[in-house]
Amino acid sequence: MVISLTHSSPEMLAQSVGQAARQKRLAMNLTRAELAERAGVPAPTLRRFEETGLAPFLTVIRLAFALEGEVGVKTLFSLPDDLPATLDELIKAESKPSRRRATGIRGRS
Repeated sequence: MVISLTHSSPEMLAQSVGQAARQKRLAMNLTRAELAERAGVPAPTLRRFEETGLAPFLTVIRLAFALEGEVGVKTLFSLPDDLPATLDELIKAESKPSRRRATGIRGRS
């Protein structure tokens, strides 16, 4: 199965995520019943998620943990590392003077 890196709609992306979860489950040699039990979700919910990509977000997180893919979920809405972590760091960063460049041409003879 090939999963496209570009999706024309959120629904298509959801469906490809469900298909990827199915492929991961099969690669781990798990039945739906085994994965459902491991994740603590009903087997019919897992079946629907694999087929359509639709499930409550907490269910998707539980499945991600059971499929050892929680790192992807943790970084889903992460902020860049270079952002200030505290208000004090933000104020300090904002108060630094900006560098200025010379606007004129020097010493032409």
